[in-house]
Amino acid sequence: MSLQVKKALKELSITLESAQELIKKYTLSSWVDRLLNSSSHGDEFSSVNERLNDAFQVLSGALQVEQGNMLYQVFELASREKEDEVDGRADDAELKKLLVEYMKAQQEKTDAMLKHFDQLKVSVETAVQMCE
Repeated sequence: MSLQVKKALKELSITLESAQELIKKYTLSSWVDRLLNSSSHGDEFSSVNERLNDAFQVLSGALQVEQGNMLYQVFELASREKEDEVDGRADDAELKKLLVEYMKAQQEKTDAMLKHFDQLKVSVETAVQMCE
């Protein structure tokens, strides 16, 4: 949980405690006090309501920022994995190409050696026939 979300939750908690105290104060007062102080109570409830609304807005914004950051991290991870996959395929293709080139070069060398051996065989046979 981010520092901003923790701070917003703490502010909301303090405001909720304040609202709870105001409600207790109001419910414990007599009906005469309620009647005489109705405008004062109305102002207090209005103030607490505004503070609750403000705290909710701050918390909502902090949560949106945190969620955006988490989505960005997931996107970065997915992008990195996708790049790794693409790079892996490119590496595999390059390795396959190099392997084919190596095999072709080895085949050419083998063919050249066989041709040389055939020529050597013919030369040896000719030399043997001349000696007989």
